[in-house]
Amino acid sequence: MLMLHGMFGFYRHSTPADGSAYSGDVHLSAAHIDPADPEFSLKIPGGDLSAVRTDNSTVTLYSYGMLDVEMTTADGQPLKLKTGKQAQLRFPVANSQRTGAPASIPMWHFDEAKGIWKEEGSATLNGTVYEASVSHFSTWNVDVPAKMATVKGKVTDACANNAPVKGMMVYLGQTAAVTDDEGNYTARVVAGMAFELSIGGRFSDGRTFSRNVPALNEGTTSTQDVSFACAPTLEGRFTLCSAATQLSHIRLEKDNKVIAAVFSDAQNRFRVFAPQGQTVNLTAFGPDGAVATRMVVMPNSNTVTDLGQIELCAPTPVAATEFTVKQGTQETPLKLEGGRAQSVNSASTTDCSISAGQTTLSLKFGGVATGVYQNSLVVLNLNGKTYISDKIQITVTKYGVMGELVEGTFSGELTLSGGTEKVEIKSRKFIVRRILG
Repeated sequence: MLMLHGMFGFYRHSTPADGSAYSGDVHLSAAHIDPADPEFSLKIPGGDLSAVRTDNSTVTLYSYGMLDVEMTTADGQPLKLKTGKQAQLRFPVANSQRTGAPASIPMWHFDEAKGIWKEEGSATLNGTVYEASVSHFSTWNVDVPAKMATVKGKVTDACANNAPVKGMMVYLGQTAAVTDDEGNYTARVVAGMAFELSIGGRFSDGRTFSRNVPALNEGTTSTQDVSFACAPTLEGRFTLCSAATQLSHIRLEKDNKVIAAVFSDAQNRFRVFAPQGQTVNLTAFGPDGAVATRMVVMPNSNTVTDLGQIELCAPTPVAATEFTVKQGTQETPLKLEGGRAQSVNSASTTDCSISAGQTTLSLKFGGVATGVYQNSLVVLNLNGKTYISDKIQITVTKYGVMGELVEGTFSGELTLSGGTEKVEIKSRKFIVRRILG
């Protein structure tokens, strides 16, 4: 659990974006990005741990944890601490990192404009928690600056005549890389520190791989090729009520944990791997939110089980997105149903789309997790006009897995495309179903 101390005494000194003094309720949103999370590398702001020190030298970082903290007024306007005031942040150290955790460690904040971490201040270890005082809020990181080494390799499929596997997510300690069309990948890692190279079933059609890699010397390159072994295979084809062929998503679970996630091809067929002799649950999600499930007992050999046709024709309703548009003194409440969220890049971005009649709402934010996103994009098509966000904040309170819901609120100011007319949005809630990513 993340911890923040000393905050409430500073609220009355917070100031809104226009610099005026603020007194009133303050909404605090904070998220802990834990290095012990198996998908830590996917949640790092900016996608990696490249950083600049105070002397302008470039380093890579080894993280002991991150905090994303934002404060807003009751109506969603951003706040900042008054000049000269500070708040204390506390970063819990993961169990696996407590041995050898340094007594003092540099602090880093993420510069969203330049997409890089910058050194600012330091934190002190108190028991199993790093403590630090900060004068502004953003994404903060407690990290050891380190020298770099390189790992490269190729991922192939022994079950397909050693064909290259493209689009595979390869984890290397706190770093991740994706294979190209030839199955090759390259990544920078921390020199002098052993790490685990792994591929999780969620991103590898259900097959997993892991290997311990010894510490590498600074500036050296290590080749780490991966060959996937064969495994029992599930196949099938979706039948959609719509005549059009559309992408569908398949999730495989065992003991309530996702072990594979794949998409159908242009013919609506799919293939996924599962452990021998195990009972698994397959859930399929259609492009309109339809859901179908199957329980399958896998054979004790590397054979193919064909599930035949699976119908995806009954979409599950999604609750309405509700918000108010203020134009001058007039406030118009709106309610849009049937929202969908698409994770364009599983490492960084989410797009949401909601529409009703001629009114459409699009929200885009740079993340795939709960948290507060200040530099977000909102586009509203209303009464034949298109408004685009100037200053907008999206707060994500729930980010479900494929087929589940993404929920939160959004608020801020939008400007008429090609004009000067402005509207203000106040959101009660947005709810969309996650259909990709």
